[in-house]
Amino acid sequence: SYDKRTISWMARMNKNDAYPQQFDFTGNIIFISNKSLDKMDEALLTRSLVADLSMTPDEKVSRMSHILDKILPEYKMDVKKDALSFLEKKKNDVELNIRMLIMISKIRSTYPKKWERLAEYTIKSIK
Repeated sequence: SYDKRTISWMARMNKNDAYPQQFDFTGNIIFISNKSLDKMDEALLTRSLVADLSMTPDEKVSRMSHILDKILPEYKMDVKKDALSFLEKKKNDVELNIRMLIMISKIRSTYPKKWERLAEYTIKSIK
């Protein structure tokens, strides 16, 4: 047996059509991309609602500072602040992201005497 939507969909197909000529989409789609707008396919951009959420390095540092207490709650705040301060100094040389903040925080916690040298090496190797 067919429900009302199936019948409506079938009614819009011609006898020899492999696919319907049109259909009513009733679902939901969430599309998230970490690509910049200039790297997105034009067909996708012209067929969708676009919200550019890109941030400047200063905005990224600010956002990270606002959520610092939520990241790695098992780590001391001074460790995370040191990591963020380190990344703020490097903000124009690296692609800042939360994963990098987490990585540098872990390095800072694990190697308290030589963490800056290791952090420097880490961010250079990621480039």
